[in-house]
Amino acid sequence: MAFSLPIGKTAAINGSGTRLTFRLVREDSRCPTDVTCIWAGDAKIDVTISRNGSSDDTRVLSLTPPNNEVSSGDLQIRFVGLTPIPRQADGNAPRADVAQLVVNRI
Repeated sequence: MAFSLPIGKTAAINGSGTRLTFRLVREDSRCPTDVTCIWAGDAKIDVTISRNGSSDDTRVLSLTPPNNEVSSGDLQIRFVGLTPIPRQADGNAPRADVAQLVVNRI
């Protein structure tokens, strides 16, 4: 199941008793769209995994494999994208980041 999750929001994973919360963007060194770079960069986010009857588990996911995947119980969670892509012209203006995630049963 692929879905988008805005920062600060929680998604319930159907039939699993699991909820994912996109807590924050820990790092975003991706190349801005209005700049030419020799390295694509990376982004890292904090995601909290909440399972019924278990303590919350916060994990750091990176866009760069192999750190883009984590397993929790019978689920595999993969971080596949982050929007918007930074622009140098925007400076440090706040962004409404949205993570693209894929969750599969394993």
